[in-house]
Amino acid sequence: MQSGVAHAVTTNGESEAAAVLISQGRPTATSSTEGAGFEGAKAVDADVTTSRCAAANGNIPKVGFVRVNPQLTKDAAGTWRIGASSPAVDAATQTNHANWVTDDIDGRARTGAYDVGAHEVTTAPATRAPLTTAHVGPKAP
Repeated sequence: MQSGVAHAVTTNGESEAAAVLISQGRPTATSSTEGAGFEGAKAVDADVTTSRCAAANGNIPKVGFVRVNPQLTKDAAGTWRIGASSPAVDAATQTNHANWVTDDIDGRARTGAYDVGAHEVTTAPATRAPLTTAHVGPKAP
């Protein structure tokens, strides 16, 4: 396998990595939970950039992270999204969007202050949607 996704399952603070090589001979970025025993570098055989996060047990870094209720709501299709009153609305802290993705997961333009996450709260019509179980798998059209 030359590329893919590896998942680590954490139970009671112990992590077991999937026995899969996710990158072969290509630079890779990985992420793992600090101290969990699954270092992302174990799943690649090339240059790797790793990141670690200690938030799993309630310890969050002092800079760059906020823990709040995102106030998710279900839309008509049953997809969970941030609501209009969510603290994620207009909360992206980076103001230079020149190199950022300019639309959200639904193809709606991001303008002004960006919302945090894949979804931008807007009344603009969607031009695409996230995949559902009907779109993927051996019986998908």
